[in-house]
Amino acid sequence: MAELESAVESTQATSLGDPFPEVADNLCDLLVFDEESLLRLGRVNKCWRRIVNTPALWDRLNAERFGLVANTPATVPAQPATAIPGWCFFPGLDSDGGDCANPDDAGGQLNPLDLAARAEQLNAVAFNTQGWIKRDIKPYRAWNRYSYTPGVGMYVREEVVARRLGRPLPPALPEVAEPEARPPDFPGWVFYPLMDSPGCDIRHPENGGGDFLASCTTLSELAEVASRLPNCVAFNTLGYLKHNLHPLVHWRQMGGACSWNGMYVREDEAAALRLWRPVPAGRIMDPCIRFCQLAKTRLMAARDVDVTWLNGKYLERVPDPYTARMAAAGELADLAGTAADGGAAAAAPANPGALPLPLLLPPAEAVRLIDVCWLELSGRFNGVGPGRYRCVWLLHSIRNCNIPELNFRITLRDARRLRDGLAAAAGADAPGSSAAAGGSGSDGIPALGSELAALVVDRKELRSRSGNGWCRQRAGAFEVPRGAVYDVDVRLWNHGPTWKSGLMFKELRLERLEEGEAAEEGQAAGAVVEEEGEEEEEDDDPSSVWDEGDAYSDGILDNWEGDGDYDDYEDDDD
Repeated sequence: MAELESAVESTQATSLGDPFPEVADNLCDLLVFDEESLLRLGRVNKCWRRIVNTPALWDRLNAERFGLVANTPATVPAQPATAIPGWCFFPGLDSDGGDCANPDDAGGQLNPLDLAARAEQLNAVAFNTQGWIKRDIKPYRAWNRYSYTPGVGMYVREEVVARRLGRPLPPALPEVAEPEARPPDFPGWVFYPLMDSPGCDIRHPENGGGDFLASCTTLSELAEVASRLPNCVAFNTLGYLKHNLHPLVHWRQMGGACSWNGMYVREDEAAALRLWRPVPAGRIMDPCIRFCQLAKTRLMAARDVDVTWLNGKYLERVPDPYTARMAAAGELADLAGTAADGGAAAAAPANPGALPLPLLLPPAEAVRLIDVCWLELSGRFNGVGPGRYRCVWLLHSIRNCNIPELNFRITLRDARRLRDGLAAAAGADAPGSSAAAGGSGSDGIPALGSELAALVVDRKELRSRSGNGWCRQRAGAFEVPRGAVYDVDVRLWNHGPTWKSGLMFKELRLERLEEGEAAEEGQAAGAVVEEEGEEEEEDDDPSSVWDEGDAYSDGILDNWEGDGDYDDYEDDDD
């Protein structure tokens, strides 16, 4: 990357005017795996800022690196429920258990009419729209609400409602209903389709749960509750209220295939944080922000990692103990108003004479394992270019850790070929990369789903680190051959029958290996336990408790449409 850095510095020194379009395109393409330098290029002068701020550029780079043909949202709207003779519909509700058939038995046919026909064959009393057919249901008071999406809920036989539940029949449904592409608007709130800011959830004051589905029967009721709570800055269509928001670059896509999902942010909060307004219809989010979201190489467990059973009962989000100690000692005071953490304070004022805004970022969080049987965390690194890498989890083992073993695996989710120009540039700067990886196919790329690395760490090793703070746990190493780009899934799990506790998870990192490190990693591949357990050093720089993206993206992205120069950023530890 030295040649690319030199090119950027040379461009800054000469303050070039308008470059030839092909020159600009070629230089931007060379930086497809180095978004930090590309964003720096946008600070050279007004011309380069205009080039780097062009959505078409980021659309092209998203396609090259991540395989995104178009930055378009889900196109499947929500389909409101319609009448089925002999059945009543209860929107958003379900009765746990009593199942006699599951979604796999339906062979993918989850149309309510098909499910009703299957329920008739099985002489079932109810079925939900997820494909679970029920031979029995609980009393109505034991049902639970799990969705606000139109058409999602449970159908129950009319005679069961009247005789067994002793309830009046719900309102009759129409024969035909128009699809709904998005939820309604609410005064005072800005809707961001298909996006969510993970965590920072307000606990329900009565049941302590993380969502308000139990007490709010409709999305409109949820909006009313959110409006009455002064500390609520956002809520989403899944029923969660939020007391704080992450910077845009750390938001995550939500909703799956259905377009009827998203997050509402208070108008005044969106203005105070200078959040971008929702992008035009047909896009998920501005392509530059989407690029930075997908390019992360540090995934925070409480925000960016998929954690099974993260519901406050089995696993929960908690303040990072290290960050909490620093805050108690007053060591984080100098973070407010610095560009290192992005957010509003890193943005140039949108209007002349505007005062800098205070920095109010969510506190750093970790995931604590309370007690669970099925333990699984998984993260994904997208658009990994040629080179050799290792994945590292940051774990904290508590003295009562009783986990028999932890399994780690890296698998190939997707792979793409770079076009010739990009392949040559990326391959020339990839330490440890080879033309073809061992065990690969004829093109040097393993089959999708292939295991790239795996190891097991036992109880003895986990307990040996108790009380040592955050420790580095290597999860394996892998190589991306020249001319290729990988998407990889990294999993940590134990599905054994015992209940497990005594562990905390902070983050998952992707680290690029230099020549010497790559050779050393390869030689130590068989030393599964011996090479693990490096203690994470506590950096003297308090900004190190915040993760990447804050360092180089947020201050720039927050002022994408501003007229002022971009603020300086600080390099991330990586």
